[in-house]
Amino acid sequence: MGLDFNRSDVHFSYSGFNEFREKLALSIGISLKNMSGFGGYNPWSTVRSGLKPLLNHSDCDGDLSVQELRLIYPELRSVCEKWQDSLYKSRGLQLADDMEKCVRDKVSLEFC
Repeated sequence: MGLDFNRSDVHFSYSGFNEFREKLALSIGISLKNMSGFGGYNPWSTVRSGLKPLLNHSDCDGDLSVQELRLIYPELRSVCEKWQDSLYKSRGLQLADDMEKCVRDKVSLEFC
């Protein structure tokens, strides 16, 4: 049980995906626990990052559009490349590669 994607072999447990997003958010100066929808009150409209659609996304369904992926994958790759070797680094880089393929193929990335 957990989070899978239609166009990627990357898999997260739900708690693992939450930890991954928290790590991403902290890397760009955001605390998820302070954000609307994550227990806080800070509005997402204040976030100026290509990662915003990934950070503020359901962890169990929906999709990311080609337009959103075009913004996400370069920043995701850039952030993850700076992390020390870890499981989240390799998953993040693989997810960025798969998002780039989705953009190239003009297909959305679905959360399953």
